[in-house]
Amino acid sequence: MFSVLIEKKYDQFELSSLDLKKIVKILTFWLALEGWTLLFQGLGLALITYFFVGTHPAGEQSKLQLISDLLKASELTLAGLGMVLFLLLNVFLYPLTTIQKKDLVESKTFEAAFIPGFRRGAVLALGITLAFILSGYYRYLGVYFQISELLETVVDLFFRTIFIVLMVYCEEFIFRRKLLTELKKLTSPFFAIVIVSALYCIHKNIQFELGWMHTLTLFLLSFLVSLYHLQGRPFFFGAGYITGLFLVLHPLFGLPLLGCDFSGVILMKYDSGLTDNGAILQNFTQQTDSRTSLFITGGIGGPLSSFAFQTVLTVQTLFVLLSKKKKLLFKSLSR
Repeated sequence: MFSVLIEKKYDQFELSSLDLKKIVKILTFWLALEGWTLLFQGLGLALITYFFVGTHPAGEQSKLQLISDLLKASELTLAGLGMVLFLLLNVFLYPLTTIQKKDLVESKTFEAAFIPGFRRGAVLALGITLAFILSGYYRYLGVYFQISELLETVVDLFFRTIFIVLMVYCEEFIFRRKLLTELKKLTSPFFAIVIVSALYCIHKNIQFELGWMHTLTLFLLSFLVSLYHLQGRPFFFGAGYITGLFLVLHPLFGLPLLGCDFSGVILMKYDSGLTDNGAILQNFTQQTDSRTSLFITGGIGGPLSSFAFQTVLTVQTLFVLLSKKKKLLFKSLSR
């Protein structure tokens, strides 16, 4: 009897050691991702400084402002390119890493999951933008394309779209396909989702300068697509969902995304309280409370900083939880 107890204790110790190794492996992979992100941003800063600012004849303050503006304008490009190169490096280093080429693209699953996810995300973006327009918070300013700058605008729009798609796709593979899949083997699905969503928010704050409202929205968005993944949907669905959302808001409508500004195909701008002649309304009681307006819509930070968008994500999350017959989040672990 005593020997059996010792054997069981030994088995538990071995299992704990194995779990600890998995945790270390997960953290190492995530830290490598963030280290790569910081390194790539530093490389981008160095290239911008060398090629675009080195020969600039302006004063020191003007150069610093130019560096800041160029770096801000290239954040999405650096983020997308950095994620692609990180995954390609992992594929190249296989079997030292666990990522293979076949894991990244599965044509049948991609077609069956990405398009429905993209459609759902695009509809959400269209709905929230239309609601803000009808409520008077947003203004439609027309179509941006100008004949004199048509080629430059199309090229900029094309590459911005491509890098957004690449960024989202690679991040969904990393955080849903890799990290969430591994974490749910070690803890309950609820804590796995919370941990992955927190890591995702830290990652996005390393890539971009985000406020707390923006970060909260990204947490809710990550939580929602993680639930979809635990429902059995591949990470392609989440990638399509976020891609559709981001592309409609940013390249199509020109709304701020992750702190980045861009003049999209159709110009939609937050109405900051200007009258038709451009004068700021003096009577505060004649307009909606500006603070309330900023809180509801996100103001110049865009829909991803808005309480209204967070509410929609929360409702969607509750709907997914209530529609699931099994206890999705708190089911016991099978060892």
